[in-house]
Amino acid sequence: MEASWNIAITEPSQVGEARRNATALASSLLFNETETGKVALVVTEIGNNILRHAESGELLIRSVHDANGTGVEILGVDHGAGMSNINRCMEDGYSTTGTAGIGLGGIRRLSGTFSVDSTPGKGTVVLSRIYRTHPKHPSLRTASFDWGVVMVPHPHERVSGDGYFVLEAPGVCTAMIVDGLGHGLPAAEAAQKACHMMQEFGHQPLDDLLQNIHLGLRGGPGAAIGIARILVDQQQLRFIGIGNIAGCLVHRDGTSKSVMSYPGIIGHEIRKPKEMTYSWTENTTLVMHSDGLQSQWNAHAYLQAMASESSLLAATLYRDFNRGRDDVTVLTIKWRPMRSFAT
Repeated sequence: MEASWNIAITEPSQVGEARRNATALASSLLFNETETGKVALVVTEIGNNILRHAESGELLIRSVHDANGTGVEILGVDHGAGMSNINRCMEDGYSTTGTAGIGLGGIRRLSGTFSVDSTPGKGTVVLSRIYRTHPKHPSLRTASFDWGVVMVPHPHERVSGDGYFVLEAPGVCTAMIVDGLGHGLPAAEAAQKACHMMQEFGHQPLDDLLQNIHLGLRGGPGAAIGIARILVDQQQLRFIGIGNIAGCLVHRDGTSKSVMSYPGIIGHEIRKPKEMTYSWTENTTLVMHSDGLQSQWNAHAYLQAMASESSLLAATLYRDFNRGRDDVTVLTIKWRPMRSFAT
């Protein structure tokens, strides 16, 4: 899992808190002074935009390591009035509140990756990733998937009892979401242990991988786990799961198919699950989430977000379907065309 923060934005001091966390993260990732300044400016502008236009929302900040390099991802999420004309709002100097901020156009210029989704009456999600200029790690240049995640703890907890892990190789992506039973520190420890085991055994066949995690979590609170493996050359997605981790495959036209998990609790007595195989194409998006997110969402209503960055889609679903009473994790994965790679 990457380092991450979620910060409620209801008044100006919280924008400052988000900026301090984001710049500390940038420094830990060896950003130079100019790059760290970009992070600070973008966080401040997105946070202030939430206060101006929506009165409240959230900033979700995490480190990323992808085909473009090492970066800081900033997601601004709100339930405000939304924008009826995003292109107009991107123009320099455009403001509906008379302020002189850098605006969405300025955020886009400062960002290595930028995207926005806004629906009148529902709200807005803004995505910005800022990358350091250090040479990219050679192993990341072959990255062939675009994946994004939102993970937010229970409203009354400081740590999430959920976890996720993504293991990528050329043409193969293995991804897990784990939901530790309950919430707080015991659940977080179970989730972290499952992620460590995923790191060690993640290349194994899925049934062996799940069995190893099951044995490793014995004696603890247990967990629900869903593991997916995408095999591009075989046009397959393989899935195995125990408990209430939901997953679905969404196609570009909005049609979708749910993947199946078995009842039980990993680390306790379970019925031996069967690995399921589904068809996968370059136009397919995998959405997995813990039960902190409602599962009855209609993919047809999110075609614009589906066509954008995976992180933007995860944040949009989180905004609209977060139950607000549990840990919640949303993980989305799609194929990354070679033409989108940074050089």
